[in-house]
Amino acid sequence: MESRQDAFVNFINQMLARHDESDVHVFEFCLSPSHQYHVPIKNDWIVFALLHNVQKLVLYGSIDELQKLPDCLFLSKSLVKLELALVNEILVWPENFELPNLRKLSLKFLKLSEQGLRRDLFSSLPALEKLSIFFCDVNSFKVLSVSAARLKTFIMCNCPEMDGCSISIQAPYLTNFIYAGGVRRCYDFNIPPHTSKFVANAEVPYVMNIRSIEEFCQSVIKITRELFKATHLVFNHRLVQALSMARDLPRRFASDVFYNMEFLKINLRPIKYYIETAMVVICRCPNLAVLRLNIVRSEGQIHEKPDLELNLVNADADGPFHSLIYIVIENFGGNESEMELVKYLLANARKLFRMRIAMDMSMIKNELQLKISKILEFEKASPIAQVTFA
Repeated sequence: MESRQDAFVNFINQMLARHDESDVHVFEFCLSPSHQYHVPIKNDWIVFALLHNVQKLVLYGSIDELQKLPDCLFLSKSLVKLELALVNEILVWPENFELPNLRKLSLKFLKLSEQGLRRDLFSSLPALEKLSIFFCDVNSFKVLSVSAARLKTFIMCNCPEMDGCSISIQAPYLTNFIYAGGVRRCYDFNIPPHTSKFVANAEVPYVMNIRSIEEFCQSVIKITRELFKATHLVFNHRLVQALSMARDLPRRFASDVFYNMEFLKINLRPIKYYIETAMVVICRCPNLAVLRLNIVRSEGQIHEKPDLELNLVNADADGPFHSLIYIVIENFGGNESEMELVKYLLANARKLFRMRIAMDMSMIKNELQLKISKILEFEKASPIAQVTFA
């Protein structure tokens, strides 16, 4: 009997075989390795797209262990946008290659080496305007050096070991530099002085020369969408603050569904509009199973005046948390917004098994007991939900 994987491969093969000679401008392979019926991307499929003059090519998943990316991928004259999201794949560029019309390059989940992302690489990408690096392992780098004549935007987010790597960019037309994740300080960046910079890290945010708030917000929204395509994510509280600057956020995320997200940790300041901001994107993750919220009080204890209930996403018939079974809230201080957040989560997580709340130990004992008693009275959507305190 034909397996599901084989049936899917045959379906794609037959679909491609029936295509005529017309060009294919956009070709996206989104085959998540985390799916139980995962199918590796075949080189024949990539070659098909390139032979049909593809302009935007997205490879999300993995490739067969016994194959490498086809050489013709690195010699395409039609490619304008290339996204390589190949989990744990070591990226190796051929010695001789040229992508003369490639304007946007996005690298995700790859293992990057200094040979794989060497400085002279960019001379073969003369049209490159935007370079994005997400979730890539850069452990082997001491200095990530980029020299690209037409580069306008550089984005680097949530890359393991990125704190051990300095960044040097020689790009006379660079207008936007965005870096998120880690504890990098500003002096580790060698960037043209006219560039608009946004650095979100675990210490102090560094923002300079932002020309347009709306343009900045659009960039942060795009980055958030990319980050939430992962299965596991730690989301920086500085990004939450930046995201909260955007107008009409629920509408802008209304059509987004982040199916891959299963484990999410958000560092969050206990302020009403930051919590509302975080919930907008959290509620777009139907397969989220574990949610960890770390309340950040780096600037001292935050006390809010009692206010109206949080303006959180309305629950649908199934609730916004279809798969959420475990919630951890750390450094909980019990202000009005925090209490409303707990109330909302308990009222909408229909499959919740346990919520664990680690209290801020600077709270007065009597106040702490009062908050615990109130939380235990909150209505629970899940009949098996347990709330524990530490």
